[in-house]
Amino acid sequence: MDSFHLEYFGSLGREGITTLGERGFKVEDDDPVTSITDIVLTHRHPDHIGGLKSILAVFSAKGLQLPKVYKWRHPLETQANGENVDWDQLLINDAWPISTRATALTWLEDGHQIPLQQGSGSSGTTLSIVHTPGHTEDSISLLIEETRELFTADTILGQGTSVFADLSAYFGGGADMASLQKVLELRPTVLYGGHGPHVGDQRSSVAKIEEYINHRNERERQILAVLEERTSFTPREIVEVLYAGLGIGVYIAAEKPVVAHLKKLENDGKVARTADGKWRLL
Repeated sequence: MDSFHLEYFGSLGREGITTLGERGFKVEDDDPVTSITDIVLTHRHPDHIGGLKSILAVFSAKGLQLPKVYKWRHPLETQANGENVDWDQLLINDAWPISTRATALTWLEDGHQIPLQQGSGSSGTTLSIVHTPGHTEDSISLLIEETRELFTADTILGQGTSVFADLSAYFGGGADMASLQKVLELRPTVLYGGHGPHVGDQRSSVAKIEEYINHRNERERQILAVLEERTSFTPREIVEVLYAGLGIGVYIAAEKPVVAHLKKLENDGKVARTADGKWRLL
């Protein structure tokens, strides 16, 4: 990056580009948007990629070379109707001019390093890619090697807990090391989540990651304890035990993560689905 300018848009949504406009930057200005040389997308969700099209449009309007855009390749995703969705191709078709789509994205791999530039030379600072699936299959975190600061996007947030598509990849049970354990072993000095405040020191950062792991362990223990009470439960019945008396709104919100836990426990060989759509202990 020219002038060693590293700015973290934890949430690269359209509102982020609106904010640039509110600061007085216009397409015709010599604004900082056109100093961007590289963009790393942390995952496919709209609040993290929605502003990309606007950024690329500024470059196109000025006749400038588009910045290099990096991303982890998202596998084809099969929908409930049986159709396969290529999220990456949908992004390319939406954000890039037709003439540049063939080479739009540079695909990342675990451990890929991106050296940051200062002027015409190296700044001595390196971003390393850490694949951290779970929230989405294409989720990554970014580690500054020299300072051990970690940008976690939606894998770990500044406050609250994250949602996840694949709990085995996120928390454990898969063939590869789970993402939470992976980031814990990095022992980051600072955590920059995609939402919420940053965590400003190593002790607190490690404690935050351990808090996420402990929370998932506790929820798993609670679900197994419910399943011990009788032969089988539906996910909603489990939710109604865990969140007794909190109302339908909480039940609806909690059911999806409970199902994710059940699928992980199924992968672990601890529970199974019944013919009538319920779950039981093995």
